[in-house]
Amino acid sequence: SDVAHPAPVASPASAAAMTPASAELSPEPAEEGPAPALPRLPSFRTRCLALSVDLLVLLAATLLFLVAGEIALAPEGARRLLPAVVTLRSLAIPYFLVLFSVCFGYFTLFHFFAGQTPGKMLLRLRVETEAGQPLLFSQAFLRSVGGLFSLLPLGFGFLALLFDPLRRGWNDRLAGTLVVTAPSRDGA
Repeated sequence: SDVAHPAPVASPASAAAMTPASAELSPEPAEEGPAPALPRLPSFRTRCLALSVDLLVLLAATLLFLVAGEIALAPEGARRLLPAVVTLRSLAIPYFLVLFSVCFGYFTLFHFFAGQTPGKMLLRLRVETEAGQPLLFSQAFLRSVGGLFSLLPLGFGFLALLFDPLRRGWNDRLAGTLVVTAPSRDGA
């Protein structure tokens, strides 16, 4: 009988049973989808504007602190709004420690809880990990420490973002973070 018989059709389960064990260990080539989009990086000018807004917020907080301190420490009947130079000199160390803590905490806590300071919120910027995730507290803290180191050599650590392809300053490199343009609320 020279009649050709059709080849049996194997089900996926029986086909898996018939394949050698070595074939099962080799992974199937993954289907390649579109390449992940690179984050939109803000310009140096936009980052400077966001920092300017944050510095204005901190200046306002500093002035409120000084006024509150003068009201609390001034003798009765004194009508000064800001402390005298003599008072500032005598309280320079405690004032510095309080204001340093406020500034350091401002950047650390805003970046940790929101990924944005008020200046970044206004200009639609966000700080995230290099993987696009929200910051851990340790990363937010390291980013603030890196900001201090960036200031030491006359701010060169911040200017380094002009030469980095991902526009990272020393603080971003230390913490493994990236400043990106945040999507608008309508998703655009």
